[in-house]
Amino acid sequence: MPEWKLSSIRLVVFDMDGTLVDAFEDIHRSTCHALRAMGREPLDFATVKSYVGDGARKLLERAFRTTDSATIGQAIEHWREFANAHPAERSRLYPGAIEALRQLERLGVKRAVLSNKVHDLTQEIARRLGLDDWLDAIWGERAEFGCKPDPRGLQAMMAELGEEPARTLMVGDGLPDMQVARAAGARACGALWGIHTREELAREAPDMMADSLDALRSAFAEAHGAE
Repeated sequence: MPEWKLSSIRLVVFDMDGTLVDAFEDIHRSTCHALRAMGREPLDFATVKSYVGDGARKLLERAFRTTDSATIGQAIEHWREFANAHPAERSRLYPGAIEALRQLERLGVKRAVLSNKVHDLTQEIARRLGLDDWLDAIWGERAEFGCKPDPRGLQAMMAELGEEPARTLMVGDGLPDMQVARAAGARACGALWGIHTREELAREAPDMMADSLDALRSAFAEAHGAE
């Protein structure tokens, strides 16, 4: 890609879990519910957290240690049953989330969420945590696009919001976030407060990394000469 400036970005697309929202406790509870419902032993928090990032199916394949479609299909039903009954019950916004979104709005930059979480649940969690007031689009996993790093979802979102890939920045803590940005021709920012380390994200060659949402907000403010 040619050289770029942060001030050229007109759309910032955020991952949700591990980027805007610390949802790991709720994900752990939903996963353990599915395991117990199917006669399996629950897993510890750190193990489940390490499985997050590629959507519910991959999470449960790792938790159940199988790719058997019937088993995983049943597990997904149990997982969604619990998650839908307890949306955002123990989830919280990361520090600086609203402030970063507010700053981007002031700068005239569009804001969106593209998550590998189930679409309806993504929207409900965003609503409950007050993110929907600050976002131009909230998309979760949709059958017609597949999960990140499949670029079709990001490409469709950019088209719907009327922005070019070169003016779009994908912010996320997961490797699929870096990969989907590259596949769609967008810029990528590694979120260092989520599940992956600086070294792990660096292997995907993001265009930038940020230590926190406050740091990202400050970077945009500096790029635009704003306070």
